[in-house]
Amino acid sequence: MGAEIALAMQNKFFCLPLFLFIGAALFSQSGLSLSGKIVDDSLVELPFVQVQLYQKLVGNNKLLTYGWADSSGHFQLFFQEPLVNGFLCFNAIGWQSDTLFLNELVSTSSFLGIIKLKGVSIQLDEIIIKEKSLSYYDRGDSTVFKPVFFQDGSERVLEDLLTKLPGVRVAEDGFLYFRGKRVSKVLWDGDDLLGNDYSKATKRMPAGMANEFRFINKFEANPLLKSLKQSDQLVLDIEVKNTFKGKWIGDAFVGLGLAPVGIAGFSGYRIKKKIKFLSFADANTFNDMSPGKKMIIDYSDDLNSAFQPMNLLSWFVFPSFFPVILSQSRFNQGKSINFAGGPHWKLGKESFINIQVDGLLSTDYFQNSNFTNQLLSQRTWRQQWTQSDIVNRFKVNSDGRINLSGKSNISFRFNRVKELLTMSKMDSLSSNEFSPLTSTEGLLNERLLGDLHVDWILKPSNSKVWRVKSWSHFEKMQDTYGWQVDNRQSFNTQNVGQSNYFSRLQGLLILPTYQWEIGSHVQQNQFNAYLQGEERALQKVNLFYHLIWIGGKREWIKKSHLLSVSGSAGPASFKYLRSFVETRKNTFLLEGTLRYKLGLSKKFAFESVLQLNPVLPDAGQIFKGQIRTGILQRETGMDELIVPRSTQFKNRLIYSDNKKQWESQASFTLNYKSPYLGNRTISGIEPDWLIEKYAFKLSKGMIIQLNIDKYFIQQSASFGFNINASKQNFLFGLDQWVGENVFYHLSGKLDVRLKVGKFGMVLSPGIHHRQTITDRGVSVLTQFMSSGNLQWNIWKKSSVNISMEYLPGKLTGNKPWFWAKAEGKFPINEKYLLVLEVKNIFNQKNLTLGDLWADNQLIQQFQVNPSLVMVRIYKNF
Repeated sequence: MGAEIALAMQNKFFCLPLFLFIGAALFSQSGLSLSGKIVDDSLVELPFVQVQLYQKLVGNNKLLTYGWADSSGHFQLFFQEPLVNGFLCFNAIGWQSDTLFLNELVSTSSFLGIIKLKGVSIQLDEIIIKEKSLSYYDRGDSTVFKPVFFQDGSERVLEDLLTKLPGVRVAEDGFLYFRGKRVSKVLWDGDDLLGNDYSKATKRMPAGMANEFRFINKFEANPLLKSLKQSDQLVLDIEVKNTFKGKWIGDAFVGLGLAPVGIAGFSGYRIKKKIKFLSFADANTFNDMSPGKKMIIDYSDDLNSAFQPMNLLSWFVFPSFFPVILSQSRFNQGKSINFAGGPHWKLGKESFINIQVDGLLSTDYFQNSNFTNQLLSQRTWRQQWTQSDIVNRFKVNSDGRINLSGKSNISFRFNRVKELLTMSKMDSLSSNEFSPLTSTEGLLNERLLGDLHVDWILKPSNSKVWRVKSWSHFEKMQDTYGWQVDNRQSFNTQNVGQSNYFSRLQGLLILPTYQWEIGSHVQQNQFNAYLQGEERALQKVNLFYHLIWIGGKREWIKKSHLLSVSGSAGPASFKYLRSFVETRKNTFLLEGTLRYKLGLSKKFAFESVLQLNPVLPDAGQIFKGQIRTGILQRETGMDELIVPRSTQFKNRLIYSDNKKQWESQASFTLNYKSPYLGNRTISGIEPDWLIEKYAFKLSKGMIIQLNIDKYFIQQSASFGFNINASKQNFLFGLDQWVGENVFYHLSGKLDVRLKVGKFGMVLSPGIHHRQTITDRGVSVLTQFMSSGNLQWNIWKKSSVNISMEYLPGKLTGNKPWFWAKAEGKFPINEKYLLVLEVKNIFNQKNLTLGDLWADNQLIQQFQVNPSLVMVRIYKNF
């Protein structure tokens, strides 16, 4: 089997250079380019200057191509043939137009150096506006929004304003999406202060500070790489108003409520040319959020590395809420204090250092009741629990860049995290197969993580870059778990220990239309689970592996067509020790991406992406033994090491018309993962616990998404529509029974906004539909919900906002749910703002929700927080 996989991989790798050769023949071009940097007389960079390339002919000038400078004044124009009698024209509002004549013959790519434009001042006797301004427009790889067109006074923080922009979506985790693509970073006047943890600022910073929003595709932060345009990152650059610069700006608030509730907080920021500082802190005595406060670890943007490693996950399963479109999670209470912030220094030209400190201390109290119907084994059980969590977390992040010369710089990024989670839980469990029982559980989860990235760049010429990247990582996690049944039967404490260490080194040669890469990755992964006092070292698993690869990327651009091919391939050697028995495995790994983009017109664009990626294994996959978490005891372990692989085929159709305020994106994705870790099957008839067998199974499916946004600027109205549909097929094995489950999921949401005079209204109906087809029948769950918002601007900056949420119970079999919140904002003077909030109006004691997955149906009943009254006073400074 391993030889067959290796042979198949070798055949795929052989096809890669063949495809590169065929693509080169079909899309061959000279790859010539002209680049430079535009500044003013003071050498200040001029962004978004229009650059046009002409060829001088007898009696006429022929326009060959055009483009715009980026936010740092850099530009690059491509052309296909040697240029004869060419010249460049530079145009920008407020600056004198200029013309640069080139050599009679340009046959090689050239960097034209610094180009200066002079300012111009024109005094007009009369101004006549013939056309209304656009609320947003596209300029090269950037889309620029003017916030003034979308503000109606109801926005308090940046996220409130961003949700109103056409084509922009804000996810539940705070990540921003523009035209279906995730925003990797948010910049503040061109500087990254928080990395991918930018939601801390967008949820706290005032909406009025933004003068302009710029979504920049193919963003490259390193100035030596900008002209090569090799990045695929999407970032949001927020231009801050001048009135918010050069001094400390912020707010502080205190609040009291009837629960009892106490709350206090602070946010502050200072933005100058050489130093920027963000800081946030708050404390409260009533948490209105889901328990656990999971820490998100995202490797997706780390150095754009080949063969991405997986991060460690706790084996304990935390409760989750469904449906996710609920506007608030209000099912628990507790206390918390958190802080975040740090400075960003500019050390000189293109050099900086950024430091961020983040801390959290919280306690949560949570109540839940579940009814579970197992679709395969026909087992049902009811579970009621109360749970309390204590979370302690401290995180330090630092990144920076040092400019070594005009042709070389070095960047670094360091982060360190220490987290401690303590949980206690009481369960009451009853089933159709065993007598009722009560259990008490305790969990101590400890995590320690550290990362160091170093990136050195040398640019010996305008069209060539040498790059060396290193990444060192360590991570440890320990779960200590205890369980007691009916206050009499006690089980020994179980420890689950995991560790992960790796180091990688990559070397790259980057040219305007292609790049080459060579890399090496060494990793050690450990896993062990044992009972306290009965440690069995024979079960401990040590996994070692070493990867070596070569790879590359090639782009062909011809008129409105773009074809990009990238991939990496190389040998991999695996060795693992289990029960003192050593096993070795050698294989060949291949990953690749094929991307095709077609500009159908100025408004339509089509993109198709095919990706093939292996998933690096971890020691937990081959650990042979039992792991107890919650009421579940997991039997784990595979007889041999398998390297999972994932294939994805994604197609997107994008429509954008900024003059008519239309934004639409439609996508269709096919997924295939083999093998797949998941889809539990339950068996066994033990009276006091459940047995959950985990195995690797095939999974395949598809996802369809459609987003539509329309903004009516004259009527101050907009509507948006979002739909997601997916299908997944799971193979399962239960004792001697083998079959396949088919799982369907459909969700949709409509968002309609309208402003009439002093009133603003929002209506958002939605639907969640899930269906599972098994060999033993079909299970269906459909749940509708609607939410609304009424905004009344009473006088000047005073306003009242009423939010409502409704879940009908007719189709779900649950009781209808109706919830409302009223919030009033009343400025006392220029520095003080009073906020009155009443939550959980028309409160019911319980909220019942349904969930359905590939092998079980779950009904959740949550204990809802009581009605809350809160008064907060904000002071601006």
